[in-house]
Amino acid sequence: MLLIIGFIGAALPALPGTAIIMGASVIHHFILGADQSPGWVGYTILALLLILSYVLEFLASSAGAKRFGSTKAGIWGALVGGIVGLFFGLPGLILGPVLGAFLAETTIAKQTLKNSANASHGAFWGVIAGALIKLVCAFLMICTFFIDALWL
Repeated sequence: MLLIIGFIGAALPALPGTAIIMGASVIHHFILGADQSPGWVGYTILALLLILSYVLEFLASSAGAKRFGSTKAGIWGALVGGIVGLFFGLPGLILGPVLGAFLAETTIAKQTLKNSANASHGAFWGVIAGALIKLVCAFLMICTFFIDALWL
C-alpha cells in the first residue's frame, strides 16, 4: 500500500513520493525479514534513485529557465525560488521557481518583461519535467524493489 501511495506522491509535488517508497522498502525489511526483502545491491539502487529524483527535480526548474534563454540571474532565481517555495506548500512548489526566475531576470539582470517571461515560462516547464523525472524514478524504485525482493 505504501508503494502505491509513494508512486502517487511522486506525481504530486506535495508528497515525498520517492522517500515514501524507500521507507516502505525498509519497513518491509523489518516486517518480513532479510530473506524476503531487497539485498544491499537493491537498497543501494533504491538510495541512488531516491537521491537522483530529488537532485534532478530540484535542478529541472533552473534547467528549464536556461533552455528558454534565461541569464545566470534567472537560473539562480529559479533555484532560490524553488527553495523558498518549499515553505509554501503546493502553490509554492510550482510558483516559487517561476516567480524566482521572473524576479531575478527583471531586477538583477535588467531584462525586458518579454525575456523575463520567457525565463519564467522555462522554469514552469522545468517544474513539470522535474515532476516527470521524479515519477520515472519512483517507477524504477518500485521495479527495483519487486525484482530484488521477489525474484533475486
